[in-house]
Amino acid sequence: TNGYYEQLLHEYEERRALLIEVLDAAQLPQFVAEGSYFISCDISAIGQTNTREFCLNLVRERGVAAIPISAFYLEPATAPPLVRFCFAKRLETIRLAGERLSGIGIR
Repeated sequence: TNGYYEQLLHEYEERRALLIEVLDAAQLPQFVAEGSYFISCDISAIGQTNTREFCLNLVRERGVAAIPISAFYLEPATAPPLVRFCFAKRLETIRLAGERLSGIGIR
């Protein structure tokens, strides 16, 4: 394996840490899972509750994609106000998302 898996682990840890920094700067509280490529954020902290609308507007207005947790619920209205951001991206992509998310948590 010549260190392939160690390198892969390091790269994903770096991406995860960067996305956490980006989301902290955007004032989006996180629930960080240990076995996933995603970090979930509570958008109620920035005055939002409709995850689907929030994610659509995020793509349209800021060019950043997130997945509404409500998409995984049989009854979306019962879902908590959480959205998922993926860190299985290039570092440059995560940095750009950070720039685009700047100020989103300011009410």
